[in-house]
Amino acid sequence: MSTTPPESEIDQGDQEHDAHLHEVYQRNRFKKNQRDHLRRLEISALFDRLAELLPWGQDYRYKSKAMILAKAIEVLSGSAAGGEEEKIGQAPLAARQMVFYTPPQEK
Repeated sequence: MSTTPPESEIDQGDQEHDAHLHEVYQRNRFKKNQRDHLRRLEISALFDRLAELLPWGQDYRYKSKAMILAKAIEVLSGSAAGGEEEKIGQAPLAARQMVFYTPPQEK
């Protein structure tokens, strides 16, 4: 006598299991999409804030997130400052406008 269940019971169990996996997959996919959407909103808000903080961020040329980030990296790294400073003899306007807060030193 065989100890394995009849074929119909095996098929029914597989179908129930597969349906459950599909529901789990859909739920996990929804959660991932929701997390991705929230991350995009958060990043967008951060770039909007960065554009407000930087003096040249409101310039129409720097409206895209990539341009804002590229310009901020350029200014902070000093790569823009080197070339423009040689041409005009002073720091570029964007670099001059960047003001960094330094806390008062304790004596």
